Amino acid sequence: MTRLDQIRERLEKAARGPWRIADAPYTNRLFLRNKDDQTILALSGHHSDLEFISKLREDLVYLLKHTDKQEHKLRTLSVQNLKLVQEVARKSTLRRSPR
Repeated sequence: MTRLDQIRERLEKAARGPWRIADAPYTNRLFLRNKDDQTILALSGHHSDLEFISKLREDLVYLLKHTDKQEHKLRTLSVQNLKLVQEVARKSTLRRSPR
């Protein structure tokens, strides 16, 4: 299993998104909630840290899709490159063949 497969597996097991931040009035705690308004995580700390965490799930989905597209492009280019190399080799062989 590749590292990307492991990331995908963890992402599938995590609470569905999108996630959002909910402030707890009169406390220094922030809550991370899923789309069903269920609390996933309660933290004390900087709002910017929780904002970062709240965006991770959707960011990972985006990055994995982007990675898949780039891998597909790379495979396509590799196949095209192989075909070109084979064509050049074939033409080179034909030029050297006695007629």
